Amino acid sequence: MSFPPGIRRRFVVSFPLLLLVTLSFAVVATADGASQDDGPELPACNNPFKLVKVKIWVDGVEGEDLSGITASFGASLPEEANKSSKLPAVFSNPLNGCSNSSSKLTGYVALSIRGDCDFVTKAKVAQSGGASALLVINDNEELYKMVCSENDTSLNISIPVVMIPKSADANELFSRLLETRISCSENGMMMLDRMHLSL
Repeated sequence: MSFPPGIRRRFVVSFPLLLLVTLSFAVVATADGASQDDGPELPACNNPFKLVKVKIWVDGVEGEDLSGITASFGASLPEEANKSSKLPAVFSNPLNGCSNSSSKLTGYVALSIRGDCDFVTKAKVAQSGGASALLVINDNEELYKMVCSENDTSLNISIPVVMIPKSADANELFSRLLETRISCSENGMMMLDRMHLSL
């Protein structure tokens, strides 16, 4: 995912500050015949792809919805919105989620961007860091199917994994998170933004 140099620079400068975002997961109904034809059929990699809605709240005020898709691996999400749980979230560092994060992930949803390694690696890194779930921001507008490779025969991913597209809404989410980090650093205070997401 390519962001303008100014945004990347602000992200790196402001990264040490923690931002609290809450995610709650709820699967939106999808077609019964979700296909698995893009990846190998393995026992730990046979989840049907499901469309999800990511709903945003800021200070208790409901915002826009983002569309997402679950991976063919990892934990399933609740079928009903009222059964979803809310979890805090933080950007992984490095942002690509391909190696151990210097951000505290324990109990958080790890946010990362697509690229530089496969989706299973991102999920393994997030899970090993203690993340409760992984939200991947795609580098284009498509909802890409996140599948396993032939080598992932002993896969044990127990957290939900969801992708959202690179869209105006996803970019806005990213920018909003960065703006909050920057405002915290300018004020010299650590403030927790009350932004919530519901998948």
